[in-house]
Amino acid sequence: METLFDATSVIHAICNYLETAFQQYKWSGFLFKTTDNTAEAKLATPRVYRLVCPPDEINESGFPVCVPSVTVMLSSSTLSTAGEMSLRIELHTALVSPSVADAEKAVPDPEHEGQYVIDENTEYTRENAQRELYQSCILFTSRIARILRASPFSLGDISITPPEPSLPDFPFITSRIDTSYAQVLPKAVCTETETDINTFINEWL
Repeated sequence: METLFDATSVIHAICNYLETAFQQYKWSGFLFKTTDNTAEAKLATPRVYRLVCPPDEINESGFPVCVPSVTVMLSSSTLSTAGEMSLRIELHTALVSPSVADAEKAVPDPEHEGQYVIDENTEYTRENAQRELYQSCILFTSRIARILRASPFSLGDISITPPEPSLPDFPFITSRIDTSYAQVLPKAVCTETETDINTFINEWL
């Protein structure tokens, strides 16, 4: 594995690893769908957003337009006097609960702008949809955590913040994974001269 000397290269390396893992992983499904358009919904490989989900990639509900997805973000970065680079990394998942079946179809709520309701009948209910979505989010996030633990990056403890049980954004849902990465940088990287720094700055002007 290549040596990673800065925060962005660490994030990109983790994203590359996740994309490779997602392509090879045998997803069992649940409600991992490509879109909130029920007419086009189908099982999909999760999308990885790097560093940030661009504003142009966010829908009117405030979620990524590509779901399922995970956004890998830098929470904080510390460079110690001993030359150790420490990063806190957040991964935010996003899922949606559309359906191709009329019995499970989520439609806009006419009484509450931006919210959705399930067309209830004897076969399916909003309660069923909410429970399955919540379960899918926990499963999805747990799988990503296990994939991260198997990575070659020597990540710190991996913790999961489950989705809000009130499902405030139904039929969308999100959860979070927190982890860390630390590395002692080579002396040459930590002791760049003024000339080195000025050369670097001038290259970007």
